[in-house]
Amino acid sequence: MRRRRRPRISPGRIEAVLDGTAVPDFDELLEMIRSVNPTRMGLSAGDRAQRYAVKAHLQSLLIERYYEDIAIFPTTRSGVVGLRRKAGRGDACHAVVNHLDPEARELVDRGLTEKQPDDG
Repeated sequence: MRRRRRPRISPGRIEAVLDGTAVPDFDELLEMIRSVNPTRMGLSAGDRAQRYAVKAHLQSLLIERYYEDIAIFPTTRSGVVGLRRKAGRGDACHAVVNHLDPEARELVDRGLTEKQPDDG
């Protein structure tokens, strides 16, 4: 079966989400996070830092709006968590907790201390 191609997220759409003039759904936020993620892109340090900042803000929005729908799990790196959809497919990449907005950090702390329903 041929894999469907995802539509490209425009920088203007991301800016509208970041400034609060657009409200994306869960799937669009996931796609935005993945599209700005600079990991393994070979970017300059400045471009990488800027993209990580945008990624952290988008991840904060995802956590704050859809906390009940995501699983938050520790990684092998201190201060870094993984984010994924609880039901179905959907990865929101790794998140550096200290780079998230304050409300999102609190929710991450809560998510790490609560037993996640899909943890078994």
